[in-house]
Amino acid sequence: MLKKFQFVPEKSVDDNSIIVFPNIPLFSASSSMKDASSFMLMGFNAFFDNLMDEDSKKLFLAKPAKKLIWGYDDKLTSMAK
Repeated sequence: MLKKFQFVPEKSVDDNSIIVFPNIPLFSASSSMKDASSFMLMGFNAFFDNLMDEDSKKLFLAKPAKKLIWGYDDKLTSMAK
């Protein structure tokens, strides 16, 4: 059975609540590099420093609750696809 949910703004208590949460794509990418060689780590660091925006480099993100629930664009996740 497929359930669909739709945001109804007029039934929301506070649409502008900011939630601070860990940057899961960053933690996942970093975790995958724990056993990498030093050459791979240098490449990862160069890629990360040059191609990622400032928001993707933060350990914790602050986003509105609506974006956390319904999704937001993340450059690291988009590149992984």
